[in-house]
Amino acid sequence: MSEPHALSEQTDAGTRGSATARSAAIRRHFKAGGLANDTAWGSAHDVSQMLLQIITFLVLSRKLGVTRYGQYAGIYGIVGPLNGLTWSATMLAVLQRRLRDEVPTERTSRDFFGFTLVLVSVGAVVGALLGRVWIDNVAFVAIAAIMIAEMIGIGLINVGAAMVQANQGFAYAARLRMVILAIRLTVLLSLASIDHLTLVTLGIGYAIGFLAYTAVMVVHILPGRGIPVLWGRPDKAVFHTSALLAVPLGTGVLQQDGDKVVLNAQGFQHDAGVYAAAFRVVGMGLMPLRALESAAFQRFLPHNDSERNQHVRRAARYSVLALGISVLLGLGIMLARPLLPWVLGHAFDESERIVPWLLPFLPLTAVSNAPSNGLLGLGRLGVRLGIYATGALVSVTTYIVAIPRFDDHWKGAVLGTIVGESFLAIAGWIALLHFQGRHNRELDERIQTESTPSLTA
Repeated sequence: MSEPHALSEQTDAGTRGSATARSAAIRRHFKAGGLANDTAWGSAHDVSQMLLQIITFLVLSRKLGVTRYGQYAGIYGIVGPLNGLTWSATMLAVLQRRLRDEVPTERTSRDFFGFTLVLVSVGAVVGALLGRVWIDNVAFVAIAAIMIAEMIGIGLINVGAAMVQANQGFAYAARLRMVILAIRLTVLLSLASIDHLTLVTLGIGYAIGFLAYTAVMVVHILPGRGIPVLWGRPDKAVFHTSALLAVPLGTGVLQQDGDKVVLNAQGFQHDAGVYAAAFRVVGMGLMPLRALESAAFQRFLPHNDSERNQHVRRAARYSVLALGISVLLGLGIMLARPLLPWVLGHAFDESERIVPWLLPFLPLTAVSNAPSNGLLGLGRLGVRLGIYATGALVSVTTYIVAIPRFDDHWKGAVLGTIVGESFLAIAGWIALLHFQGRHNRELDERIQTESTPSLTA
């Protein structure tokens, strides 16, 4: 073999080897996951969810009308806080126990599956009873079916996905959660296509779809990923961890969704409809922020006891990024706002006027999420709980007092939303800076003590 030919073959082999190595590195990255990869999958999920919400919003607003859409928003205003108090908190507790406390998979499974089933079952009953009292002129079967779907079905699915996320990363769990979106879309469009879309049929369709997916998750998906579905008495620490996470989540959602419930409960269902439509438009801007927060959440859980300002720096980085995104999203919503009556119909003309009043909610949310996660990393769950509970109390009190006092009742809802979110942002950063500073001082004292040579006689 000639020397040039041999050299060419060696070069080709080296190139192929380099390409193979790069390909393997890329595969390892996507298997192991990184913030960019997790954010991409989170964004894919949330973009899909945003598109679904747009479709749902357009279909329901036109099929149900303003008043019925207001009732729908009122029912989901009850669902949201109950979800936060039950399965949403349990999801985070699974991640906390697996990633921070390093509890084994089997024990975590035994601790959480039975516990979740009890929680979501109780939540479904409570939600159905509250809906019957607070939401007028809606069939009880519709309320009950929605509670079964959103509490029991979605709850068990998401806790199973959290187990997968703790074992195999955020990206795979995001794909599992995207099946939920497919079920919602299939039910919605199927009912709309045969002109049988009502609150009753929607609730029943969701319940059937989500319970079927729950069965698939329990029987096939989780065992196939090496996660046994075990039922047993949970460890006492599970109750403590879940409670400390549940109150901030439940009260946080109550702060955001309680306005629709109060509008319905006080008899302003038309206002609830146009306000819920405007809030849904602004809520589209939350999708990228939630994708970033979901991907970043578990990165706040590990705590390095020998590092200064760990959680403040991390919270600041995420807040600056989220704030920039929120400003761009707000500008985009303002530019698209004139299209709202054309898209929804003139019954929702007033929603266009409400949108600018709600836009400050985006940057406030952008800077309030990260400090609360930083408090989790510092182990200050009780402080975080107190901040969220107080924020919800401020918002709900404002809703109850302000909504009937305004001629445009939705203005009271806007006021409560903005005041509550402002409180969360201010109190969260004050608390994070205080407790991170305390940790820094304790670290400095420990380092000084360890570096001081012991005196010998």
